[in-house]
Amino acid sequence: MPNTFWSAAGYSHLGQKRTKNDDCYVIGPFVEREHLTALQMATHSRVACDYGLLVAVADGLGGYAGGALASQTVLDAFAAHFAAYKRDDNCAAQLERFGDIANRALTRALGANEEFSQAGTTLVGLCFLPMGELFVFHCGDSRAIRFVGGVGCPLTCDHAAPSGGLTRSFGLVGDTRLEVASLHWQLGDTFLLCSDGLHGENRGLDLQTLSETLRENENVPVAELTSYLVQEAVERDGRDNVTGIIVRVGAS
Repeated sequence: MPNTFWSAAGYSHLGQKRTKNDDCYVIGPFVEREHLTALQMATHSRVACDYGLLVAVADGLGGYAGGALASQTVLDAFAAHFAAYKRDDNCAAQLERFGDIANRALTRALGANEEFSQAGTTLVGLCFLPMGELFVFHCGDSRAIRFVGGVGCPLTCDHAAPSGGLTRSFGLVGDTRLEVASLHWQLGDTFLLCSDGLHGENRGLDLQTLSETLRENENVPVAELTSYLVQEAVERDGRDNVTGIIVRVGAS
C-alpha cells in the first residue's frame, strides 16, 4: 500500500501596476502574503485525520480601500477556527460556520473605519481529508481547478454578474454566503487555487495554458511550479495582484 501525501505550495505577487498586495493565502497553519510557502502532509497522519489540510486564497476587492485588511482578516479568522476544532461528520456545515465567523470578524474590523465601508474579499479554498474526502468552498470569483491527466476542470463557478461585478463577497454589504461542495480526491490529482490576477480573462493564464503547463511539468516540485505560474501571469499582464496555490496528491 503506497504512502500517499499532499504536497502544497503557494505564492502571491504584487504584480506590475498595483502599489499594495490585496491578496492573501493560507496553507495549513501558515497565512501568507507574497512569500513562497510549501508544505507536505501524509494523508493518514494524525493531523490529517483530526483536522485535514486547509488551503485557501482570498482576494481583497482592489477597487476599494481596505482590501488587504479584508483578505487578511478573513483568512486569519477562518484558519484559526479550522485549527481549533477537529473535523466532524458534517464538515460542510463546519466550513459554512467558519465562513460566517470569518465574515463577522471582517465586519467588526471594517466597521471601525468609515473609509472601509465598501471593502470586501473573495474566498476560495479546499479541505482535504483522508480516504479521498474533499470539500471545496468559495465566495466570489477566485477559482478552484482540478487537473487530471493534464486536463483542467473548474470546481467552482464565479459568483459574478455578466457585467463582471461580483454577486457574492465577504464584507459589510451584499451576499456573503459561502458555497460548499463535497467531492473526492485521488492519487495523481493536481489542484489549483487562484485569484483572478492569475485566471482573469485577457490578463492571466487561460485554462488551456494552465493545463498544458501542468501536463508538461508534472514532475516539477510544486513550489517551483507555483512560482512559475504566478510569475508567468505577472509577466503576461500584471495589472492585478497574482496568487496561486498548487496541491498535488502523490505517493512514495
